[in-house]
Amino acid sequence: MTSPGTAFLRLPKNTQGVLWMILATFVLATVNVIVKHLTNDYSVMQLVWARYIFHIVLVVAFLRSKFFQGFITDNIKIQLSRSALLATGTVLYFVGLIYVQIAEASSSSFIIPVIVTALAAPILGEKVGLRRWIGVLIGAIGALIIIRPGMGMMHIAILFPFGTAFVHAFYQILTRKLSGADSSMTTLAYTAVVGTVLSSLAAPFYWTTPDLEGWVLMALIGILGGLGHYFLIRAYENAEAPVVAPFFYTHFLWTTLFGVTVFGDLPDMWTFIGAGVIFMSGLYIHHRENVRRVEVSAPKDPNI
Repeated sequence: MTSPGTAFLRLPKNTQGVLWMILATFVLATVNVIVKHLTNDYSVMQLVWARYIFHIVLVVAFLRSKFFQGFITDNIKIQLSRSALLATGTVLYFVGLIYVQIAEASSSSFIIPVIVTALAAPILGEKVGLRRWIGVLIGAIGALIIIRPGMGMMHIAILFPFGTAFVHAFYQILTRKLSGADSSMTTLAYTAVVGTVLSSLAAPFYWTTPDLEGWVLMALIGILGGLGHYFLIRAYENAEAPVVAPFFYTHFLWTTLFGVTVFGDLPDMWTFIGAGVIFMSGLYIHHRENVRRVEVSAPKDPNI
């Protein structure tokens, strides 16, 4: 009898990548549920600290005796900057979860590829054509539909998850500048340690001693959060980015499902519409980037 692991490895690489991505979004959505539950009893800084300290436990389990070798890099400034950005984004996102539904918060992540495209020209010097700028504009309109400024419908705290999206966009910009020079384990190691150090500076001032349930759930935040990012890495290692990237949007599906079943929260119509607009703009931008990548890599005809 073929084992599930063997059957999985026999699947086409793109299919494996898609399944890794769906698993990643499910795990990360679960983290959101746990965090939102724990914000009733614990401070954001304490939860951020737990997110990263238990992330270290996961990294040590992966690297074991090679843990310290994971910090060897020729790109120390970029690694530290990326990790600090992720820690900042975690704080902003966790604050947002106190006040808004998890599905509404997760919809903000849809705007990340739109922001990255907008920043690619001034920061990376990449050429962004008119069609991709139109995609950026449409994505911005989708974000405004969700936020609805001046209408008094959405809690002002929705700006925190959208702030996270901006921070993560800068993180992805730094990732492009790094161009995959370091291993995924090196990136995970720096993320865990830098996040722990920064959150440890503030967590003692907002500390509430957890009970057993609190410790277990905090451990799950870090372990599942680390696993979720590892699954994302596996997704992009196994499949082409244009294939797996659209499936990141299943995160909204999971958070909506969890929001309804766990908290009794159902996003309003405008949140679904705004998320859909951003979703379509993101897909279009991914499509245009893929077209551009093919055009750049295509061999030139010497007779032209």
